[in-house]
Amino acid sequence: MDAGEATGDDDQPPFDMLAGSNIPRLVINPRSTPKVLWDIWIGCLILLSVLSVPFFIGFDQSPQGGWFYANVVVDTFFVLDMVATFRTAYYTPFDAELIVSNRRIAEHYLKTWFIVDLVSAGMTLLCSVRNSLVT
Repeated sequence: MDAGEATGDDDQPPFDMLAGSNIPRLVINPRSTPKVLWDIWIGCLILLSVLSVPFFIGFDQSPQGGWFYANVVVDTFFVLDMVATFRTAYYTPFDAELIVSNRRIAEHYLKTWFIVDLVSAGMTLLCSVRNSLVT
């Protein structure tokens, strides 16, 4: 491979390449290192939920002690992630254009994952509140 040949996906820049571009101050760059680390953290919390929720449901148990507080923390992070998603720029699927307009970001999120996120976060919050009232 020649030094001038492309070695990767040319239509999308590396993670921190857009750091100085024209992204408004309150819009999150989806390829910035903090955003990527945030997404990894949220993925770990999802994994924790995927493993713990079936256990508690399957054995008809409610989270007690540390598990209860862990669920509250996880639920809080899920809600914070929803807020952050309303502020996160995105790439269009066909031409990889970075969309940084607040209105378009919000419309895109509302049309795609918002309902799924709202239902899942809402259900976990309701379960946490129910469990705190029962115990």
